[in-house]
Amino acid sequence: MRRIASLLLLTLVGMTLAVVAAPSAGAVTNTPTFNSPASNDHIANVTVNYSLPDAVLAGSVRLTFVGPTNCALTLTNASTANFSLPLNNLSSASQVVSSTCGNAISDGNYMITISYQNSVGDPAASATITNVELDAVTAVPVVTTPASSTTYTHSLPVQYSLPETPLAGSVRLVFAGSSSCTLTMNNSTTANFTLNTTSLLAAPGVVSSSCGTSLPDGTYTVVAAYQNSVGAPAATATRTAVVIAAIAPTTTTTTTSSTPATTTAPTTTGASTTTTTLSLTAATVPAPTTTAGPSGVAGSGLAATGSSRTFPLAATAAGLAITGFGLLVLRRRPSLRRR
Repeated sequence: MRRIASLLLLTLVGMTLAVVAAPSAGAVTNTPTFNSPASNDHIANVTVNYSLPDAVLAGSVRLTFVGPTNCALTLTNASTANFSLPLNNLSSASQVVSSTCGNAISDGNYMITISYQNSVGDPAASATITNVELDAVTAVPVVTTPASSTTYTHSLPVQYSLPETPLAGSVRLVFAGSSSCTLTMNNSTTANFTLNTTSLLAAPGVVSSSCGTSLPDGTYTVVAAYQNSVGAPAATATRTAVVIAAIAPTTTTTTTSSTPATTTAPTTTGASTTTTTLSLTAATVPAPTTTAGPSGVAGSGLAATGSSRTFPLAATAAGLAITGFGLLVLRRRPSLRRR
């Protein structure tokens, strides 16, 4: 009998507790506890942690973001949660049922609220945090030098700027190509120096090198990379076909001008301005024969003396001109007079 009485008592106590825990219509939904994120956080990776004191009305749990992207996420009906929320891939979180903003929430300053209704549908209760800086994307660095498709000597100019404060130890200058080398830089947001490729660690801003103290000559792809201060994935800027050589090549241009010689045949004053060049083969002029004199007397004409000569000839439109070394010399023989 005592055992039966004890069982009855325990049953009555359990029923009483159940009645106390179950909300009644017209009651108030108790306020949730929002553990993280926290107000004034600056974060890249959002960890959501909360607890709901009442039994949950199915489909009533909401996580709301108000800021650059306004978004309401419907969550599962769990009364407690602790999960990572990838801001660029919301649906990958198992607790997310649906979203009003697609699959991403942009960087910026937000007010975030967790809310729910109790199981009997009383008005929702909520908890809110403010001034949460979401920074899931690292801004791209700006690289001025080295420039792509450029040849440098062992003195390599390096100039870059980082739009955000870098995560300590995350700034890198990576060379890939003829050899591989990663330089870890200091945490400055700007750099402007000359990198001696034969003495890497002597350059200002270089903290360490994966390839010792020198970078071999060759052709490289150069990448500047860093993460923002809250550890978002690294952003990079790339330069290609950067050539490092002991002596930068110089280009010499030689221009040769060739003007053909022009030979113009002599012209006669008053002749036509159009000159015609006549190509003649050197000819041999035979010795002239004696011509008949007057009244049939032989020897009264002209006769050539000496041997014949050869010489080139040229002609123009105005007439013929004789040039060369050979001259045919003619002289008159005395004429025979009648007696």
